[in-house]
Amino acid sequence: MLAPLLYNIYANDQPLDLQTKSFVCADDLCERSQQPTFSAVEANLTNTLNGLHQYFAVNTFKAKPAKTQVCSFRLKNREANRPLNIMWNGQKLKNFKNPKYVGVTLDRSLTLKNIFRTARPK
Repeated sequence: MLAPLLYNIYANDQPLDLQTKSFVCADDLCERSQQPTFSAVEANLTNTLNGLHQYFAVNTFKAKPAKTQVCSFRLKNREANRPLNIMWNGQKLKNFKNPKYVGVTLDRSLTLKNIFRTARPK
């Protein structure tokens, strides 16, 4: 229990971007952007990740773009599956239909159905 707390204290000075919202749980970080266009969301998240890359380099953290999950939740059905084009440290991030954050699988409608399907004993 002490290690995540110490990590949060050590990493408490991460740069904040006014265009995004950050959620931190131990060493898991979630960046969220809500904008009227996909291009604005992509620009906000790319800029935020570039700032985090510089912060990580100064504080000897190891960023892992290959483990980073990107998704969009959109109410308009025709745009629901549009992938985001987000770069981090020169690497294009992969889009996921149902990303996981802190062990919770998110679905587009945020009903958490996938969690309950897989958690039932057979």
